[in-house]
Amino acid sequence: MPAADGKTEFTAELDADPLDEMTKQAKEFIKESKVLSKKFGKITFSQKIMLDPRKWKKKTLNAGMYGAARWDLKILAVRVGQYAKDGKPDAKAEAALSKDYDKIVKAITKKLSLELEELEKGGDNKKALKDGKAAFAKLDNVDFKSAFTGPLKSAIDVMKWLEKAVSGRNAKNAFTKAAGDMATVSGQFDKVGREANAAVAFLMKSAKEHAKADDAGLQNFAKEIEKSEKIFQKFLSEAEAFEKTLDEAEATIKEGKLDAAGVKAEIVKLQRVAGVDKSAQEALKAAKTLKPAFLKIEKSLK
Repeated sequence: MPAADGKTEFTAELDADPLDEMTKQAKEFIKESKVLSKKFGKITFSQKIMLDPRKWKKKTLNAGMYGAARWDLKILAVRVGQYAKDGKPDAKAEAALSKDYDKIVKAITKKLSLELEELEKGGDNKKALKDGKAAFAKLDNVDFKSAFTGPLKSAIDVMKWLEKAVSGRNAKNAFTKAAGDMATVSGQFDKVGREANAAVAFLMKSAKEHAKADDAGLQNFAKEIEKSEKIFQKFLSEAEAFEKTLDEAEATIKEGKLDAAGVKAEIVKLQRVAGVDKSAQEALKAAKTLKPAFLKIEKSLK
């Protein structure tokens, strides 16, 4: 039954599988370990909250819960991916990743609880401003110029070298060297490329928060972000394809079973995802166009 202020009780829930944000290689790494398979179960959260039913639906609320947790899930996925590149799970990796999992669960629980408290107190504007500011800060900290072109060029250079070396007498050593070089390339992408992907995803998530804010300026700003949604979604889709292709190329090299033609095929796959650099620049341009309007709204609400 609605309260005197018109608000209704909702139950905000999170039911997230941490493996959903991981690459195929990272997922297999978890599944190969009994310790990690047991540890990396679903992350759940539930908290009751009073909200205006005219502005909120349970589906939207729960989607917001996942959106708020996704950044932390991405961080966990990257951590697992770094260990997965080193080979099979051992006791050291199991201990470290178990601690990472516990830290992420704790961080997510604390974050969701605080955000719901702000929401219930009517701090829609405050939360939207906070998320918007964080989204633009993440974008400012990412070097989009080198996020994809650097790792792509380096990966293709490694593969072209391997294409020639694989036909020689020391093919096994060639694969070992190439695997090490690709691990370095992937590490380079972990630091920049995956951050670019996550930053744009966070901006899209914050747009949903703006749409629910009390302030008309923030609501209109959400509409402006939605106008660029196709640009952002195109980038996210191509960035995901790039990430997957790079991870698969690295995994294939580690297997060491390709001949020259097989290596050439992997080079072609990498070249096919080169378009992500253009979509990354377009996404950055769209975000920069939006930032002045956001800063103006932020100033008016202080």
